[in-house]
Amino acid sequence: MTYRSAFDLTGSETSFTGFSLTDAMQDLQAFFVSREESYNIQSRIEMQSFRIDIGNNYNVSGREFIAPRDGIYYFFFGSGQEAFTDNRVALRTWEGLYPETEAELWVHSTSHNGLHMVTRGTMLELNAGQSIWATLMENVTYSDADHSQVFFGGFLYDPAHAPPAAFSVHKDRPLQSGLPQDPIPFDIVGVNQGNAFDADSNSVIIPVSGYYYIELAVGILPARGCDVKMLLNGEPGGEDEGELVTHIFAPSGTHSHVTASGRSFVAHFNQNDILR
Repeated sequence: MTYRSAFDLTGSETSFTGFSLTDAMQDLQAFFVSREESYNIQSRIEMQSFRIDIGNNYNVSGREFIAPRDGIYYFFFGSGQEAFTDNRVALRTWEGLYPETEAELWVHSTSHNGLHMVTRGTMLELNAGQSIWATLMENVTYSDADHSQVFFGGFLYDPAHAPPAAFSVHKDRPLQSGLPQDPIPFDIVGVNQGNAFDADSNSVIIPVSGYYYIELAVGILPARGCDVKMLLNGEPGGEDEGELVTHIFAPSGTHSHVTASGRSFVAHFNQNDILR
């Protein structure tokens, strides 16, 4: 990882994370596709570079990934943005007769004066034959041959060495308060393999000791900053709030509309640790 900029990076807000899929999964099904130029049609995004397709599950003509079997899948996608231009990109699946939006990247702020890029990941439970794709919902998404800002990928979560433990929860409405919200309440439980997420306490109770990949994505309201901490153990609202695990700190309030931020990391947790 190489850093080239006139500005400094902050400390723990900057991370670099990864793990081996070959060693971790017993049935490796994975893909990664990207685009090398901008796209301005409100439709499924046509990808131009097909970097990985283990299992041959990406349908080029349909611009979609087709799940080879029932299971839990992790997906990631990215979008580029030109100066003073907003856009919105979504991951969508078929739910009955109509497409269903599963996750979105909103970059409606137009106050930035140069190229911008956002990424996000999520976990979904899909049935065999169910398709998922990246769609441009509004305006234009920017990409170029040097950086491939528009991309889409994912893999089947099928652990080889331990019982599966996976969760994915979402909010379906904004959270605005002058007071701290500890913990943040989540409205939708999309995946909860191994019952790791406890809806009553809005926290994750680690089911098995080991290393975990964790991802946190937030949408930031117009002209508002964002300060979200992930805490380990401790008491919500108490004197000992817990150990700081990671932090999304974006205090700038000059963006003109909704924007997105997030981060991911790998850490070791013990059984019955509580993460919120």
